[in-house]
Amino acid sequence: MTTVNEPAPGDVVGCEEVGRWNTDGQASEGHSGDEIYDVRIGQHDCFDRVVFDLGGKADVGFAVRYVAQVHAGGSGEPMPVAGDAVLEVVVTAPVSGYPGGEDGDVDAFGRSGELLYSEGQLVGLTNLRAVRFAGFFESRATFAIGLRDEVPFRAFIALDDEDGHRTLIVDIAHE
Repeated sequence: MTTVNEPAPGDVVGCEEVGRWNTDGQASEGHSGDEIYDVRIGQHDCFDRVVFDLGGKADVGFAVRYVAQVHAGGSGEPMPVAGDAVLEVVVTAPVSGYPGGEDGDVDAFGRSGELLYSEGQLVGLTNLRAVRFAGFFESRATFAIGLRDEVPFRAFIALDDEDGHRTLIVDIAHE
């Protein structure tokens, strides 16, 4: 399941903060048994946002970095995306619907390689060109984010105080 244009929880920052971001890879240790059940996108004044919603409070690990090409876990199959730059997002958490998940064998994001948003759903976003599910293998969910250009970004985990669920937030500068 995917949701478009609803701002995500987390620290919304002014444009001056974006100037302190960089293009270096970012990571956090941890592993969650809580499933990723949604990927949302949104736009703020100076950045586009991609949010990975998890179904609980457990700490979760992640790695976000620029790569030439994202490959599917296990098969190594290339996962091309639109745009001139690609962010690989790896989350150490299961994906809703994989065997052992609450929803049985139905994958919430479709098959490995499927785009999560159509081109029409991305119209109006400054830098974001594509979000593709690249698969789940060895307790890691991988996603490819296609961007117009390689620009500074930040990635962080937030805990929603209202529902108690964690989110991985990836903010991508417009310039």
